[in-house]
Amino acid sequence: MRRGLIVLAAVFALTGAARAAGDDAPTRYPVQLRVTPVAGAPVQRLALPLSILAGSRSSDLADVRLFDSAGGAVPIARAPAPAMTARRETRLPALPIIGAADTPRVTGVSVRLDARGQPRLVSLAAGGGEGRTATLAVLFDARHLGEPSDTLILDADWPASRPVTFVVEASGDLQHWRTIGQRVAFRSADGMAEKPEITLHDAAPGWIRVSWDTASTVTVRSGLFAATTTRDPAPLMLEAMPPPPTDTHEIAFAVPFATPVAALQIVPAGIGTLLPVRIFGRDSAEQAWQPIGAGTVFRLAAKDGERVGEPIALDDAHFRYWRIAADGKGPGFVASPRLRFAFAPAEIVFVASGPAPLLLVAGRAAQPDTYLSLDSVLAGSGSREVSSLPVAATAPSAAPATLQLITGDGDSDAVRRIALWALLLAATAALGFMAWRLARRPAAT
Repeated sequence: MRRGLIVLAAVFALTGAARAAGDDAPTRYPVQLRVTPVAGAPVQRLALPLSILAGSRSSDLADVRLFDSAGGAVPIARAPAPAMTARRETRLPALPIIGAADTPRVTGVSVRLDARGQPRLVSLAAGGGEGRTATLAVLFDARHLGEPSDTLILDADWPASRPVTFVVEASGDLQHWRTIGQRVAFRSADGMAEKPEITLHDAAPGWIRVSWDTASTVTVRSGLFAATTTRDPAPLMLEAMPPPPTDTHEIAFAVPFATPVAALQIVPAGIGTLLPVRIFGRDSAEQAWQPIGAGTVFRLAAKDGERVGEPIALDDAHFRYWRIAADGKGPGFVASPRLRFAFAPAEIVFVASGPAPLLLVAGRAAQPDTYLSLDSVLAGSGSREVSSLPVAATAPSAAPATLQLITGDGDSDAVRRIALWALLLAATAALGFMAWRLARRPAAT
């Protein structure tokens, strides 16, 4: 008996060692995608495709790995998803503000229409004389710009070898002004001057005035108003179909991924449907349902086509089991709605080591995090900016066009745990019985 126990323990030890040696092999990951690195680039970046996000079993993508063709692990690091930037440029004509040449500063303006109905701006500055007139400033009608500008580039001329200070002010009523930018410009006598670029602060759409010191003769023809906006990158959308509802006011399902969900769009099956809904999530039957989102879903006919409700924000929820509850006052779901899970884009940076092609894998729960720090990986690239790294290409995504979800509310996990506990108790009882038998056996003389 004792010899048998020793042999059994040795077998378990050898089996465990073998399992540990090959535990992180790429073949053990259900989701696999080929990656073609850029030739000659030591460090590269890679956007994680939808199939990886939809197959990950870790809320922080800890199960994502990159292997070379020989099965060796490739060093990787998390990288921030690139933000989407858009630049809007609008050129506006300069409307001259006329005043006395010896006026020290412009304090207000009035708008007059000439015979052709065009605006002509006349200074209301105190202290104006009856002598010669000059253009003291220019005005831009920026009331119709959709968003605040952050930069103003002037198409202007001014005397050489003399610094000119441009002051930019903003107003909503042509009477009360606030300074939003300033720039000193200079050009040499034998050189061409660059167009003054002035950084603006709090430049809400309205009237914009640009003035300068009266000792300089300045001509401003137009101004280019620019605004750079940064937006979050577009999410990756996963189409899914839940199981048929057993209750017209409730749909329950399980998801095969643990990737955080930024938003969920619910498209009813029938046209002319409008339902207030609440969304709940949990990871097991022992947990209470947690509310994670609420909104109104609809699918309505319109002149320009169908209109459907916007995705409901979920604040990066990651649960195994989901429940969508419709307001009991409405008709509920007549059939399964179409679901669209929105994942925030994710990128990794990797060291292009080992033989190509590379293999990107995911899909194993409870895997240790193997990501290195971003700074340590970037150290070998010669650049500190992720955006400057070359982008590796992936094979076409193997994610299904529509993911078929299964029914689930955590009961299966409870049954599985009960079975495991029963097996453990039975094994413990058997070992206890064996120990009792050995203790009662008389010692050999």
